[in-house]
Amino acid sequence: MEIMNLLLTRNQFSKTCTIGELFIDGKFLCFTLEDILRDKKIWGETSIPAGKYKITLEYSPKFTPRYKTKLPFLHNVPNYQNILMHRGNTHLDTHGCILVGLKANKESIENSKEAFNLLISKIKEAIEIGKEVWIEIENRPFQEELKDVK
Repeated sequence: MEIMNLLLTRNQFSKTCTIGELFIDGKFLCFTLEDILRDKKIWGETSIPAGKYKITLEYSPKFTPRYKTKLPFLHNVPNYQNILMHRGNTHLDTHGCILVGLKANKESIENSKEAFNLLISKIKEAIEIGKEVWIEIENRPFQEELKDVK
């Protein structure tokens, strides 16, 4: 079976959040924002472990009334449940999930709706032609500068 590979490289670590870059099949798509990395999990305030996870599109158990569309759902995340990729701008919006945006600052992302629409369209296209979708998440050393996406 063919696979669409997402790669999330976490490379900015602050006191409130973790910023990363999301690539699809090697091509940069957008920035990500997650809760901070911790040695010990705190519910809703800790990013998921680095690793490789299958993604399917599922309705959110929490946000179904708000989101009438399916969201990218990460499967088999150790010690976590209902990890999604969705819109949002700061660590207050994550609750352990992965947010996407077209511009990154030190502790927030912007243009989340546009980034989410790009991501969801790519995932839907892949699934419609029979591809599996996987994401690999890795932690990288701190980088001083963040680039903007026009």
